[in-house]
Amino acid sequence: MSGQEAVVSKPCETASMRAMVDEGAGPLLLSFFCAGTPNQTATDDVITRLGGEPEDVVKLRYRGMGWPGKFSAALSDGAVVETEYDDSWGRTLGPSVPWRCRTCGDGMGESADLVAGDLWETDERGYPLFEELEGYSVLIARTQRGVEAARAAAAAGYIQLEPVSVEEVLAAQPAQVARRERLMGRLVATVLMGLPITRYQGFGVLRESGKRPRAIYKEALGAAARLRARGYDWAGGRVRPVLSKLRGR
Repeated sequence: MSGQEAVVSKPCETASMRAMVDEGAGPLLLSFFCAGTPNQTATDDVITRLGGEPEDVVKLRYRGMGWPGKFSAALSDGAVVETEYDDSWGRTLGPSVPWRCRTCGDGMGESADLVAGDLWETDERGYPLFEELEGYSVLIARTQRGVEAARAAAAAGYIQLEPVSVEEVLAAQPAQVARRERLMGRLVATVLMGLPITRYQGFGVLRESGKRPRAIYKEALGAAARLRARGYDWAGGRVRPVLSKLRGR
């Protein structure tokens, strides 16, 4: 690929591509804030619940035509079935994401040149509001190439740029913040169940876990309960291997 091309991918895929090329070389890497990938069965379930048949779908949007936009499926007979984003993601799609996504420490495209995410408006509890509103996206340029790409898009009239603080972004993304702060709890539970984990260098996982030991403990218990519900059980006699894995050895 030449440096004039761009690739849009999930944060995990972007990290893989970044590992293959030096910064400043290869395609421009674009990513987005990610909460995980729902499985196909869950997508089919939403369509069926709305009165459609998955095999009749000719066009599908998980979001769009608004902000946040609705889940919609155009069917072969010309009908369209749709539902609100909060209903599709919160009720069916979100709970279906695989465990690998739930133990991912990179939901905000750390390896991308330029990453986009929702700058949600929040309620008094700090939870995002999913009503249809005039939407805003946050752009985070993580490299000089990302800065130049964002400025070029603005100069061409494709986007409008306004400054935003780190605090505003984090306040609009409580789930991403919690994911990073409590990741160690999920990793500990995953290893104790005898499952593999990903090594996260430079993510401060140990540092964050030391700040909130009680929250990490609760997260580990909750993660273990969810894994048991999925059919896994404690891998007895694994204390030493657990410590070795957590230390990255």
